[in-house]
Amino acid sequence: WILSYGAESDSEGKFKIPNVGRGKYKLQATRVGFVSISDDYQMAERSDVLLDLDYPQQLDDVEMRMTPQAVITGRVLDGDGDPMAAKVELLRPRYRYGKKVLATFGTTRTNDLGEYRWSGLMPGVYYLYMESDSLIPPASAIPKAFVPLYYPGARDSAGALPIEASAAAENRVADVVLPKEPTATVRGRVVVEPAGPGDS
Repeated sequence: WILSYGAESDSEGKFKIPNVGRGKYKLQATRVGFVSISDDYQMAERSDVLLDLDYPQQLDDVEMRMTPQAVITGRVLDGDGDPMAAKVELLRPRYRYGKKVLATFGTTRTNDLGEYRWSGLMPGVYYLYMESDSLIPPASAIPKAFVPLYYPGARDSAGALPIEASAAAENRVADVVLPKEPTATVRGRVVVEPAGPGDS
């Protein structure tokens, strides 16, 4: 089981947590309009939030700096300029085996005005990926479908442009229009070969 202790800071940001039992603890801090210090994406590489209290002591002047949150908002439209029902993914750059990739940080859906919004974000660089969320099949004789895009209108991640989300600001990005293009049908057959002698 996990022990937790807490306290509220005063108008000067000072806090005191008395009678803390022995053990290792992680400090957390939350405030409306600020990024929580407990968020993994902010603190994953920091070790100074781990307190080792295996012997009686008094820690003074422990300082935690909170960062005002950032907000990213925008709209997704169709080719006629009308709001679209779309799924929008918020991406962050990560490095795997020395190569930069875009990893999904969060997913949301547009409202009836085609708008999406993320709040409570750590300031930094983000990317956006969006695709149609409509389940209505095309009515035309030639099947068409909305093409998924990376912001501001790239077909693949190589052409995606970063969004710099500033602290304590609502960062509104330009509208993205999802084009509708003819689709193709691919047919084929999957064949399972019989096991040969000695195969298991």
